[in-house]
Amino acid sequence: MAADLNPRLKALVTNALKFPIHKNMPWLQARKYISTYQEDESHDKILLKLAKFHFNVLQKQHKQELSHLSKWWKDVDIVSKCPYARDRLVEGYFWALVEYYEPHYSLGRKFFAMAIAYIAVLDDTYDAYGTADELELITESINRFNTSLFEEMPPYARALCETVFGVFSIIEKDLLKDGKVAFSLPYVKEAMKLMAKSYHNEYFWLKKMQIPTMEEYRQLSFASSGITSLLILSYAGMGDIVTEEALDWIFSEPAFVIASQRICRFHDDIVSHEFEQERHHIPSAVECYMNQYKVSIEEARQYLRKQISDSWITINEEFLKPNAFPFPALERVLNISRSMEVMYGDGDGFTHSQKFMEPKITSLLKDPVPI
Repeated sequence: MAADLNPRLKALVTNALKFPIHKNMPWLQARKYISTYQEDESHDKILLKLAKFHFNVLQKQHKQELSHLSKWWKDVDIVSKCPYARDRLVEGYFWALVEYYEPHYSLGRKFFAMAIAYIAVLDDTYDAYGTADELELITESINRFNTSLFEEMPPYARALCETVFGVFSIIEKDLLKDGKVAFSLPYVKEAMKLMAKSYHNEYFWLKKMQIPTMEEYRQLSFASSGITSLLILSYAGMGDIVTEEALDWIFSEPAFVIASQRICRFHDDIVSHEFEQERHHIPSAVECYMNQYKVSIEEARQYLRKQISDSWITINEEFLKPNAFPFPALERVLNISRSMEVMYGDGDGFTHSQKFMEPKITSLLKDPVPI
């Protein structure tokens, strides 16, 4: 059928089959459609021009936000203090754009991108660098949320904890601006503690030198996927629309959130498990399923893809049910699930961003639409 279509429609169909609209990034889809719509001879010239102006104005805002974040990241200088870790601020900001691109969510993008940047360093520290004693100190320091253990830490660990605490201080300052009551702050702090605890638990599994069952792996790895923590941070940046009840709902990990965790973890495992095993990482869902059910690597991947597909059914069902929370709050869970399709659909776009993410990042954060 595709052979009978004109080039414009063929491109639309091909893209829709590979990245269905419902699973894709709305702002990236908009950018692609502007170019496609322009090729339609019957396009509305005024509408097209308005769409281009809208995109370019919002892109300018996004670029300014990223510029401010880049200055902060440079001043923190965690990259030179932890040279073993991935430097992923730009990718973190792109991820934040998947979560919300709208102009009024500037604060949320800031929180989200900062969190992704430090979480990448935290993840690599637990995965491939820190010793057992050092990781114990990092975990306990973040759990206490104070500097009392800093004297016992090596410089890199102290710098990492300082970065985590610094991010919280920035969030606290922004949320308390103008005398506002920030009920989300305790939730943000707990979200940060949760990430360190989950990575530490993974480290202990690695030291056991045994492959978990799938159920054990789910309990361990869904927490370290970061979905719960990132959703709390994204909610904190949404203003008055999010209530304490919504934050409690996220922490209770309802079916909606568990489905998102499953999508995140299994997408990541499918595309990155071979690279992860090269650096002595905890077994992924691929290895766990292969070991438990004595199947091939491709059979394990097929099982995980089926789990991802079923999780999307759950998300769609939950999204359509009557819910006590406003649509924008629910949309964050949907969008963080979409982010995995965008960033891991072709490969590990977070670790190997230049290979898989550069064209997407360039189209949204570098090149304006020609008017």
